Amino acid sequence: MKFNNFIKVAISGLFILVSVNYSSGQGFGLDSLDLTKSKKRKDEKQNQVEFLQPDIDALYYNYYKRDAISSPLSPRLDLDSMAFHKDKNKRIQQDAYTNNEYYYPSKPRNQWELGVNGGLMMISGDVKTKFLGGNKPALPGYGVGFSVRKALGYVLSIRGQYLFARTSGQNWEPRSARWDNAVNGLNDAAVDYKVNGNPAASGLYFPNYRTTLHEFSVSGVITLGNVRFHRERNRLNFYGFFGAGMMAYYTEVDQLDANGNIYDYRNVLDYYYTNQGLVNSTKELKAEVLNQLHALSDGKFETAAEGHKNEEGFGRYVTNPIANVGIGIGFHLSKKVTLNLEQRVTWTNDDLLDGVRWQDTEADAILTRDYDTYGYTFASLNFHLGKDAVEPLWWMNPMDHTYKRLGQMDPAAMIEDLIKDDDDDGVPNKLDREPETPTGCPIDPKGIALDSDGDGCIDCLDKEPFSPPGYPIDENCVAIVPESECCDEVSTAPADLDCSAVNLPSIHFEIDKFYISPEFFAHLHSIAMRMQMCPDLRVMAIGTADSRSSSKYNEQLSWNRVNKAITYLTEKYGLSRDRFIVDYIGEKEAGYAKSEFEHLQNRRVDFKFAEGESGPSNPPAPHPGLKAGSDNY
Repeated sequence: MKFNNFIKVAISGLFILVSVNYSSGQGFGLDSLDLTKSKKRKDEKQNQVEFLQPDIDALYYNYYKRDAISSPLSPRLDLDSMAFHKDKNKRIQQDAYTNNEYYYPSKPRNQWELGVNGGLMMISGDVKTKFLGGNKPALPGYGVGFSVRKALGYVLSIRGQYLFARTSGQNWEPRSARWDNAVNGLNDAAVDYKVNGNPAASGLYFPNYRTTLHEFSVSGVITLGNVRFHRERNRLNFYGFFGAGMMAYYTEVDQLDANGNIYDYRNVLDYYYTNQGLVNSTKELKAEVLNQLHALSDGKFETAAEGHKNEEGFGRYVTNPIANVGIGIGFHLSKKVTLNLEQRVTWTNDDLLDGVRWQDTEADAILTRDYDTYGYTFASLNFHLGKDAVEPLWWMNPMDHTYKRLGQMDPAAMIEDLIKDDDDDGVPNKLDREPETPTGCPIDPKGIALDSDGDGCIDCLDKEPFSPPGYPIDENCVAIVPESECCDEVSTAPADLDCSAVNLPSIHFEIDKFYISPEFFAHLHSIAMRMQMCPDLRVMAIGTADSRSSSKYNEQLSWNRVNKAITYLTEKYGLSRDRFIVDYIGEKEAGYAKSEFEHLQNRRVDFKFAEGESGPSNPPAPHPGLKAGSDNY
């Protein structure tokens, strides 16, 4: 089958509409960058301003500056306050997105589209379609309908459609009435063009038809024009679609004059056969034959065309499944209204839409090769419907929130945020376990104010930072120690102190160092005090290192660290070295560290109550002569 007529019309219509929009500059946002002009124009016509409020007074990516470059603009998907995120499931995902717990924002609630359409309807079959015909005065083949469309995503949407159409056709070349039941007297004895003694019945006739149909279909629409890399959104939208449905039709022919007699085609036939090959062109012969047929016809389609026997339908309508495909261009007229121009071709699995299905042969009846199809070239005016929703997603750019996230990535601001230290304690907020440490208080590596004696008062507010453990304290955090009957010093633990439940702190080291930083003197002091209060207490000390040197190097470095700590405790507090079990494990428990803070946690000496453990108190260096780390402050 050939679809030249309606394809030519469709392509011409598409190019005309595209040309108009390009020439006007309005289809593509080609406005001046003059911000005054941008503010004065009715930008609300294109933009859903209710979803762009934060950008109106913004310093960066300002609403008016962006609108002057291209329009429409994309709504803010990164704000959890927007109405299109109010659904429960959307709320969960959007909260995770805004809290940096999920990479993707929730899909916004988007509007429905209701469209009304009208255009040209043409059948491609055995009888040629007429652009103007059907009745006198002549009417074009036409269709009207409506559609409802909803986005499933940014690319795919689903559309339901109804179409009412009426079109007609007229052949300018005669054919035999032998096999065509509508004109050979088989269906209606009054309509018989076979040679039968009637002077007007020559056995030949000129086929014509008028077809009326209703179509219901559902289509999947694939959008091709909304993924944009160099502008926020577009006013021009290309798409293709495919679908299926049902159609019901009936076909009539005009083969009786106003008196109920068959048309006398003898003069037209004489002209046709006499002038074949004599006129200047086939085009002129065709035009004159059609003029004569038009003059002869009364334009009343009074006779039912040949139909399908024993086929289900509704009254005179025949029903059939259909499948269709098509292409279209959409134009964004405003945030509420769009205009589409489409071309659709429909397959019917039926060869009687034009009333003819037999080949013009003198031999046996032979069906024509192809089924009839029809094309619908139309314009559709569409309206966006829905409250608290963005425009249909096929008009939205799915790349928008990605580009906005990239645009918001300011390296300087990111670095400033990483090192920000609100309480000025030397530990960035990101790592600070106590973000509001009082000014000037000593802290541990986690940013927590030190409480060296564990009495509940931080050192900077404690009048006695190293109170003996186990005693109550007064309002100044000084231990209330009962006077001894025999002496001024208390060298043994209170009766209610459980020495086996002692929790001892760790100390940490700078990278590749084994000197003890002053902030950890308090930690060692608390260990010494507890050991003095519990003379039978033995302590296990374990030196460790991070994983950034060789295993051999880290073993020696961890040995240096633990021995440095034990030497400090024995020399400063007079503790016996035999009360310590000394071990060193290098990087064995370091694990994988992703940050400098995690490396710091691996450079330490741990102290714990030795419950049943045994081991040397002064083990030899694992790698004598290997210089590992520095003791310089």
